[in-house]
Amino acid sequence: PCRWTHNGQECGMHVMGDRIRLARHIQRWHMAHAAHSQRQVPCRWGGCGKVMKRENVVRHVIVTHLKMKWCCSVCRIKLSRDDASARH
Repeated sequence: PCRWTHNGQECGMHVMGDRIRLARHIQRWHMAHAAHSQRQVPCRWGGCGKVMKRENVVRHVIVTHLKMKWCCSVCRIKLSRDDASARH
C-alpha cells in the first residue's frame, strides 16, 4: 500500500506494479498538494521528509523506500536504479 502521508494520514491505496503506475499515482493523488512552481518538494512516504526536486520523488520512493532492484539478464548483477541498469 501507498505510505504517502498527508495531514497525518497515510494514503493506503494499493499501487500495483511498476514505476509508471507508481508515478501516475503520486502525480495524480499526492503532487496536487504541491504548487507547480515549487521545484523542491518533500518526500512524504512514511514521514520521510527528505527534500528533493519534484521529478526525483518517484525514483527516491522506489530506491529508498520500496528497495526495488533491477537485475541484469546477462550477468545477474543487481542494480539499485533503472537508469544504472540501462547504462550497465
